[in-house]
Amino acid sequence: MNYAYFKSLRFLAPVMKVFLLLFCTSVFSFSPHELFSQNTTIQIDKNHIATVDEVFELIRNQTDYNFIYEKGLFRQAAKIPLKKGEVHAGTLLKKILPDDQYHLSMDAPTTIVVTKMEPPKEVLQQRLTGQVTDSDRIPLAGVNIIVNDNERGVVSDFDGNYVIDLDPGDRLTFSYVGFITQEFNYVNQSTLDVMMQEDVSQLSEILVVGYGNQQKDKIGSAVSQLKSEEIEMRSQGLLNIERVLGGQVKGLQITQSSGAMGAESNINIRGITSPFGGSRNQPLIVIDNIPFFTDPILANSSPFALSENPLLSVEPENIESVTVLKDAAATAIYGSRGANGVIIITTKRGAKDRAPQITIRGNTSFSNPTKTHDVLDAAGYKKLMEMIANNTIDSYNDGKTSLFGYRSATIIMDPETRQVFDTVYDSRFEEDLPVFGQYDTDWQDEVYRKNAVSSQLNFSINGGNSKTTYFAALSHTDQNSLNINSEFKRYGVRMALDSELKDWFKVGTTINFNGLNNNTGQNVYGNSNATNNSALARPDFPAYKDNGEIARLPYYFNGTSTPGQMYTLGRKPSP
Repeated sequence: MNYAYFKSLRFLAPVMKVFLLLFCTSVFSFSPHELFSQNTTIQIDKNHIATVDEVFELIRNQTDYNFIYEKGLFRQAAKIPLKKGEVHAGTLLKKILPDDQYHLSMDAPTTIVVTKMEPPKEVLQQRLTGQVTDSDRIPLAGVNIIVNDNERGVVSDFDGNYVIDLDPGDRLTFSYVGFITQEFNYVNQSTLDVMMQEDVSQLSEILVVGYGNQQKDKIGSAVSQLKSEEIEMRSQGLLNIERVLGGQVKGLQITQSSGAMGAESNINIRGITSPFGGSRNQPLIVIDNIPFFTDPILANSSPFALSENPLLSVEPENIESVTVLKDAAATAIYGSRGANGVIIITTKRGAKDRAPQITIRGNTSFSNPTKTHDVLDAAGYKKLMEMIANNTIDSYNDGKTSLFGYRSATIIMDPETRQVFDTVYDSRFEEDLPVFGQYDTDWQDEVYRKNAVSSQLNFSINGGNSKTTYFAALSHTDQNSLNINSEFKRYGVRMALDSELKDWFKVGTTINFNGLNNNTGQNVYGNSNATNNSALARPDFPAYKDNGEIARLPYYFNGTSTPGQMYTLGRKPSP
């Protein structure tokens, strides 16, 4: 060998080392599972339960592999069942050494080192500090800083500073009344200063007034408003908005003009401005820009001046807001009609960019009289009439009563013997009428319903896109009074459509149709009703005849007879 040959060997030596290293790395990078899968199988002689150490010994006896591990490493490991037959060594090793619990490494071509995997270390939270200010760099105290939608949070201190511990990827939300809510994703920074921007829509409350929409702080303090949420909460089972307003608006007094269903209420906003004018000082009512003016005194003064309550045309469920103008500025908008104040009602309309929203509300109630008049029965009525007749005859004999009263008493009682007659003669129809009947009728039981049912149902749908909005509602009210043949029915259909044809051109329409059937059972001429008459009616006569027809009461001593009728009654002349 010459010098050149040895020189070439010295050049190849480091190259061979690198090649051998790469070769071994590629071979030994296979997991033990993969090496076993290519190897021979393990023979199991019988079915039995084995520990991990016993399985290692079984593999060691039938292969060239050895296992190195810490003594007692598998003391707590569960035993595994082995079935008689053949099984691949890799499959067997997978059963006793889960990949997520143990780590296997090749120390030599036939030597496997087994170690237990350490649990993953928790990522330590990092601390974030900062200051919250407004647009003028003035610190804001009490700002809510929320992590991941109310998971946890802190509040800024008096100087607007805050400190909070976060994990990578957390989302922060900064919120404060009157300011726009801001959100940030945490990206491992240590400091984050936030400048909050004022939310103008929250700082200025908008009210509906006679000349459009105005900010509340620009139209004075004599304005009150109820929102739809308050109205819906308080209007369950009520026919109109009047009952909702009572007690909710300062300076507004509402009293019922009568107990009849659908009757108007006496509404007073600014006191009695004209006590001698014959008016109750009713305010002007404006419903969707349409004015109404009514006065229950005028309606009740004559049967020919009846008027329905305009507030019955609006279902409380369909009202968006009610604004009450109480100051003198209302007259600048509505003239003298607004001198007693104005109640402005705005109904609901659709909303832009909203999918169809359907609302169904209903309620049913039952009513029974809780207290009735304590009236006389038939025996008590007869005893009272006899006492009145006796006293009247005595007073006439003493010259203390009129002839008319004496004649009334002698119709039912002999003035000499004081004996009650059985009949009285009606000269108009030439028939005898009984002085006292043989029945005992409780007229309040006859005129009052048992379990009077009242129900309300309201269906509405609203929505819209970026240009057009819609609102439609159907309503039905069926209320039965405690008095029979007295009921209130209302059917309503309302539609509102608004469209923005151009940025400067908008059109809209509102259709409101209502049907009312209001039977109050009230006699408008005499201002009497079933409640009054049931207390005055004679209990000794029946409500119905034997054939089921309604019986007519005699005219005498029933509390409603006129003086002229008394002269047609008397003693039948002798033949």
